[in-house]
Amino acid sequence: MSQAKELIKTTCEQLGYTQKQLAQRMKVGETTLSQWARGVNTLPDWAESYMKDLVEFEAIKKREFDLKNSLQAILEDKK
Repeated sequence: MSQAKELIKTTCEQLGYTQKQLAQRMKVGETTLSQWARGVNTLPDWAESYMKDLVEFEAIKKREFDLKNSLQAILEDKK
């Protein structure tokens, strides 16, 4: 499997996105994303960075959400 295809697949899996949703989030066409995945066109550096940053950003948001919920639970228990 090509590096671009693997990155696209992994990004979609980690975010729970379809390729269509990932393309929309990246502001590119579905055809463009599909061509990158199939190796028809080379994945640009900016797209690779964007996908990696997007996964990291979503993970940070999830940790913040989980932390907020944990703190709210602790405060509720102290009432």
